[in-house]
Amino acid sequence: MTPQLAHGDYSPSNVLFEGTDLRGVLDWESAKSGPPAIDLSWWDRLTDPPVATDAILSAYRRVRPIDPEPLGLLRRLCRLRIRVGHFAWTAASGRPRGAEAVAGLAEALAVLG
Repeated sequence: MTPQLAHGDYSPSNVLFEGTDLRGVLDWESAKSGPPAIDLSWWDRLTDPPVATDAILSAYRRVRPIDPEPLGLLRRLCRLRIRVGHFAWTAASGRPRGAEAVAGLAEALAVLG
């Protein structure tokens, strides 16, 4: 996949809607170059179970073609990266969310296994 601009923290709290129309995307300090899977994985972090790939690809396909098969693998890898980052942040900060971080990391590893 060709890298493109990724938001890096794409979530319901960072998008503005008017009815069902997307009006804006906020909070761009984590933006980076990468595949669409990065943004989809950040959204997955807040949905359980993760949103089905087919349910959200129509918006991406309006802008550029995308192959869902490699996207699925990349989403799983990106979810693992996000969980590892959450685990590392929790361990370094000493915050009491360590059990949640460990559970999320174990879940992400199980999906890849």
